[in-house]
Amino acid sequence: MLGSIKRILISNYLLLLTLLNISCSSNPNEDLSKELKTVSSWAATAHMVGEASIRGTVPTAYAKETLKKSREKLQEQTDKLSKSPEAQEKKVLESLQQLQKTISQMSIAVEQKDNKEIATQLEHLSRQEKKIRTLAKQVSEKS
Repeated sequence: MLGSIKRILISNYLLLLTLLNISCSSNPNEDLSKELKTVSSWAATAHMVGEASIRGTVPTAYAKETLKKSREKLQEQTDKLSKSPEAQEKKVLESLQQLQKTISQMSIAVEQKDNKEIATQLEHLSRQEKKIRTLAKQVSEKS
């Protein structure tokens, strides 16, 4: 159990370092690429917590708090990108909204200790993570 918590804490720490290293860029595609990396990190964090919750290796309160933080960070990214007129970013916004919904549903399932529903949401999350990675790759190729 402590090993899983350590991995999650290390993941969050690395994500924080990544966020601190993100600097302003003059290229909108580079900015979007960085935003997508941040989104991917938070989605991966939610995924790890969901899996740990199913295995029972993470306290429910910690899982709920981490999922809440993931949703908040995704909302920040959504707010940031919603101000941009880029067509590519509209696809990203839709993906972010889907991620937020999935993580919200996973949070409810975690609270109810419904492992079957958590697993269902993890499947949705996996597909959404793949979509975000594909969008990130498309954006980085344009940079």
